[in-house]
Amino acid sequence: MFKRKSAKDKPAKPKKSKKAKAAKPAKAKKEKTPRVKSDIVVQKPDTDVYTVMLVIAFISILTACLLLYIELSRYGSYPWWK
Repeated sequence: MFKRKSAKDKPAKPKKSKKAKAAKPAKAKKEKTPRVKSDIVVQKPDTDVYTVMLVIAFISILTACLLLYIELSRYGSYPWWK
């Protein structure tokens, strides 16, 4: 169905010479201008379904922990069998 390519099928890459590296012009340093955030207006994204599900799960876990604490507090201190 599909034929796997071997290393021989790949085209040869041209080798870079050392002269090409030396011939590159040096980059001129640019002065960094401070960016002002007041120019950019970013709209806060709406709450999506996953955020609501995360909040519901968090409230459910807190409720379960509270109910478990109330249930265990009925039996007294820790060694309940004594």
